[in-house]
Amino acid sequence: MAKRADELVHCTLCGRMVPGAIITEHHLLPKEEGGTEEHKVPMCRPCHGHIHASYDNRTLAKALSTLAALRRDAKIARFVKFIRKQDASSVFRSDYSVSRPRKKR
Repeated sequence: MAKRADELVHCTLCGRMVPGAIITEHHLLPKEEGGTEEHKVPMCRPCHGHIHASYDNRTLAKALSTLAALRRDAKIARFVKFIRKQDASSVFRSDYSVSRPRKKR
């Protein structure tokens, strides 16, 4: 999803209007769990990164495959409360969870 850097786009999770350069598309149902193009929603990089840093794709597919479910989740809700207060052009890096091992490359 190529967006112009000066174009403002709405993040579907946190609700901020952010520059198009920091918008990504999140598969509500992960591709490896059967997700398709229709399962994608625009999301700012901080929100998208936090979701994937917090949960693996199997958990996302089983329990968090809708925006409503993501918003109800305690980890995600706490992050959204934080990120809404931040400058829209700021990019934050989410640390990976200790309980979620990284894939070997």
